[in-house]
Amino acid sequence: ERQHEEKIHELLGETWKEEIAKADYVFVSAPGIHNANLLFGGKAPLFDKKDPRVHGVPFTTRRPTLREVCRIKALLSTVHPPCHQPRGGAGQKQDAGAEKSAATAVSRPD
Repeated sequence: ERQHEEKIHELLGETWKEEIAKADYVFVSAPGIHNANLLFGGKAPLFDKKDPRVHGVPFTTRRPTLREVCRIKALLSTVHPPCHQPRGGAGQKQDAGAEKSAATAVSRPD
């Protein structure tokens, strides 16, 4: 377990430090107090909780595998516009209720 923590600190704190510093957003998933402390606690935290670029992944994540990282990246980097189908024909005004009932479409890869 200690070797795993050291490897994470080496990768995020040294190897990928420049790339992370240039990122506009940083999404992390660290369920549990131990995992959160690994990223945000200790003598040399990898991330600052007050950094406005740092966000939690806004959906449920699975085991930390490369396949899961690719799935998360695909979902976070895809724009999912709201479904919008106007009522009536072309050129007609849409009522406010139809606009409020628009839903967001999210596809889930297997």
